[in-house]
Amino acid sequence: MKKSLTMFIFFVCLAMLIPSIGFAGSGSLTSPANPTNLQSFQLSKGVTITYDCGANSYGLITSHQQGDTLFGGGSNDSAVYRTKTGKTEGAAYTTVPTTSDSSQFHSGWTAM
Repeated sequence: MKKSLTMFIFFVCLAMLIPSIGFAGSGSLTSPANPTNLQSFQLSKGVTITYDCGANSYGLITSHQQGDTLFGGGSNDSAVYRTKTGKTEGAAYTTVPTTSDSSQFHSGWTAM
C-alpha cells in the first residue's frame, strides 16, 4: 500500500511537471538516468516512466522495477489509472503509451 501511495503521489507530481519541460515525441526514462531537459528532476531508483507527448497533450505510464503494478494517466483526464497486466516483477517496463492522452487507460485499467 505504501509503495502504491508513493507511486500515486510521484505520478501526480510528474503530471504537473511534464507540460512545463517541453517534452515532445515519445520514449522512456529509467533511473538513475537524468536527461538534460530534466536537470532539476531525479527519478527514484528503479522507477521507469514511459511517455507519449503531442503538442498539447501527453500520456504517461510509470512503474517501479520491483513492483507488478503500472500507473497511467493523461493530460485530458484528472484520474490516475492502475493495472497489474503487462508488468513483470523485477523488470523495467519500457513500453511507450499508445496515445498522448488517457484514452488507452479506459479498458483494462482501474481509475484510482
